[in-house]
Amino acid sequence: MSENNFWGRHMKNYGDIDIFWNEKGWFELGSIDNVTIITQGEGGFTTMLMGNAVVENDNCEKIGTILSKYHTVDAFNIIPKTADIGWPIYRINNTMIIRITSWYPLVFAPNANPSAWIYSYPIIKSLVEFIKNLEVRNIEYVCSGEQMSELKDSKSFMTKSKGRWARVIPSWADQDEEPTDIFASTPSWAIPYISKIMGVPCNVSCIINQDEGIDDQKQTAIDFYRWFNKFIGHWDIDVTKKGIGQKTIEKNVKELKELQSELKLNKPIYKKPDEGVMFG
Repeated sequence: MSENNFWGRHMKNYGDIDIFWNEKGWFELGSIDNVTIITQGEGGFTTMLMGNAVVENDNCEKIGTILSKYHTVDAFNIIPKTADIGWPIYRINNTMIIRITSWYPLVFAPNANPSAWIYSYPIIKSLVEFIKNLEVRNIEYVCSGEQMSELKDSKSFMTKSKGRWARVIPSWADQDEEPTDIFASTPSWAIPYISKIMGVPCNVSCIINQDEGIDDQKQTAIDFYRWFNKFIGHWDIDVTKKGIGQKTIEKNVKELKELQSELKLNKPIYKKPDEGVMFG
């Protein structure tokens, strides 16, 4: 592990990831108790909306950025206002929030991704190892998965809000009965799996992708945001009827609808890490 200082930022290398901390973020790592990882770019955009609602709060502060040679980064950008290319790190109270905003592009066909693990394992292992060294209580991992109409009650799963999301407690734990499976791609199955074999407790909250329209996904994002904040995050965020989180989600959906109208498309919007906002 190496470290350097760059114009007020503190860079530390953790295996295959580099973290650029701002001055305050680096010196306060010792008080972090929990880590929440929010993955976006999978089917639908509910996790993106939920993540935006969290980080745009007044009591949420950006403390760093993760960069790696294994990141998928478009060759084109703009200057001088260059768009962020890394994974941002935030802090609310004693919780660190990491947003996975891009991932190695996948092709959804059998045996079509022979290189995916080469680009996935190094960055996942380094990320989990960094979190383990923080000695936090656990990781809360948020993702989206395929439709799970077959989901049934078990000791491993708790379905919430009419089955629009499920919570795995703890992920891949030994149970008296076999859990119902969630079909997921990297990194959403790999982060909990690597966390388990490295001895880091990792719970998963998976939003179920039902291929709904924008308004349905908006309401799911609002409800999930409120539930997660109250029962999991404990971030003391205003979740009243017109709280900051709901306003952020509604604003984002309005912008997406305007984009949809401008492009004269009427299909559900999806977010892919290698192609930006697109319509599926």
